[in-house]
Amino acid sequence: MHWRDATDTLLTEFTEKARIGIVSDVDGTLSPIVDDPAAAIVLPQSKQHLIAMQPKLELLAFVSGRAASDIHGRVAIADAVYVGNHGMERHMGDTVQVNKEVAAYRTNLEAVMNTVRDGLLPGMAIEDKGATASIHYRRTENPQQTAATFKPQLEKLAEKHDIHVHSGKMVFELRPPVKVNKGTAFRDLVADYRLDAAMYLGDDVSDADAIRAAGELRAAGTCFALGVGVQHAGDTPEVVERYADVMASSVEDVAELLGWLATALSAS
Repeated sequence: MHWRDATDTLLTEFTEKARIGIVSDVDGTLSPIVDDPAAAIVLPQSKQHLIAMQPKLELLAFVSGRAASDIHGRVAIADAVYVGNHGMERHMGDTVQVNKEVAAYRTNLEAVMNTVRDGLLPGMAIEDKGATASIHYRRTENPQQTAATFKPQLEKLAEKHDIHVHSGKMVFELRPPVKVNKGTAFRDLVADYRLDAAMYLGDDVSDADAIRAAGELRAAGTCFALGVGVQHAGDTPEVVERYADVMASSVEDVAELLGWLATALSAS
């Protein structure tokens, strides 16, 4: 169901709650996906709408696979909470708090990165994010073939060092084997800020954990939580569409949804 079809039902009920939180992924949700991750920019319209509704919110937070310091600088909205590395660290004020279990695996992560670095194909790049690492292959000559060839080797190496490999959109994520993801991060934010209503917006497989958590929280009566999935032509994970309460058709459509929310919250 497209979000516009829920403006008189789910979304209106959401805006009528007392303590509301908006939690969003960044890449592919607020900013278009680009070949060079360093070049990603949040759509100005989305940022404008988020700032406009912030006074009406108990929480404005951003959850990403990027490092918390990266999304803090990239989104740059004051008084927001920035959760990086799929929930493994949180940027608040001027400090970054890293999960202690995660920090214990830094040496293991470095061992995998150091070994992989020499075997990267042209167009591949390692992004060291402190608590985790990303291996990007979008810019290789044949991304599909690269993934098929490289993944088994990477998984074998990672298993040797007790590191998990997760697949995303043209990227392999190297993460410590701890039970932390965007879903647990979303649940923690709902609990920490005692939210009556919370919305999570995301587009990738990793976001499905949080989108699913939203449905579970609402079903349990814990919080009126909604999961918003973001579509990309021919590249939307089935698991996102399966668990999302409503869908946005593009990054630009997310901006439209945020504009609707800003207006509705202002009027409520």
